[in-house]
Amino acid sequence: MSKIIFTVLLVAVFSTGSTQARIVYGVRTGLGLSQVIIQTDNENYSHQTETIRKKEKLFLHLSISPVNSFLMVTKNADAKVRTGIIGSSFGLDYRYLYNQFILLEALAISSFYEIPSSNDGDIISSWSINLSNNHKFGRFSLGYGFSYVEYTLGRLWWFSVITTESHNAFGLVFPAYYYAAKYFKMGVVYRPTFYRPNMTDRFLYEHLISIDFAFKIRLI
Repeated sequence: MSKIIFTVLLVAVFSTGSTQARIVYGVRTGLGLSQVIIQTDNENYSHQTETIRKKEKLFLHLSISPVNSFLMVTKNADAKVRTGIIGSSFGLDYRYLYNQFILLEALAISSFYEIPSSNDGDIISSWSINLSNNHKFGRFSLGYGFSYVEYTLGRLWWFSVITTESHNAFGLVFPAYYYAAKYFKMGVVYRPTFYRPNMTDRFLYEHLISIDFAFKIRLI
């Protein structure tokens, strides 16, 4: 009896998102054997899922802000503008897609070393918490989000600062960076605030603008 081999290939595709099923049925005759092979794309789907998970990374975010510009409006509606050279922040950078990440950071800044000096003894400092969603385009990233800022006005007395006024404000944050290296970026962060819940004039514009140098250290 001559050796006859029949091979039947059936492919069924079920559209459920990115899931595909392939059914391969092989029948061999003439050898007294039959073989059925069933193959699904579970392995491919698991591989794709694992690939996506590998793109999810958590970084420690550390930054230095050498130049910071303040606009603070006091209780008597006096607008104070100061530019100083002290600032630093730390936070967490979570990349949930290849080109998108969420940044949560806490920032402390002061105009202690003012440029140019106003010689009136007033110093503005602040700390803030920012949460932003960021999109990366090649070596550039742009973000948008929310910011909570506490502005503090003080006067220099010898080597200490005496607080004369303080208030908190809510607003937005817009970070823009250029990646000079894989884990080092430089840019400008704009934090406008509009709502001051504890002040008589609650709705007033203030801002904090920083030139920022940031470093990222991978945690996961």
